[in-house]
Amino acid sequence: MIASLKDEDGYVYAYIEWEITDGGVTLKKDGEYIYVQTLWVHEDWDGKDAIFELIPEINEHEFSHNAKWVYWNRDKYGDRVSKIFDRWKLSKKGVRYGQEE
Repeated sequence: MIASLKDEDGYVYAYIEWEITDGGVTLKKDGEYIYVQTLWVHEDWDGKDAIFELIPEINEHEFSHNAKWVYWNRDKYGDRVSKIFDRWKLSKKGVRYGQEE
């Protein structure tokens, strides 16, 4: 699935590609994991705020209701999988990378 943010002129300035999985590579409509494939934010926008605007779109999607966990691949570390984050902690504003600031 894809969720995007557009500016007042209709141009996309951020998007996120995500899937519901069983915690591995198998897509599962009622899975407990959200796998973030891609997150892109235009360089002129603040990426930290964009993610908090995209998360509600994921939360509203019918397939995401059973999901409890979020993970992604980390490019910086040779595509290693991130640690598993609690979906609801990650979706709260003021929480970065699963830990409260």
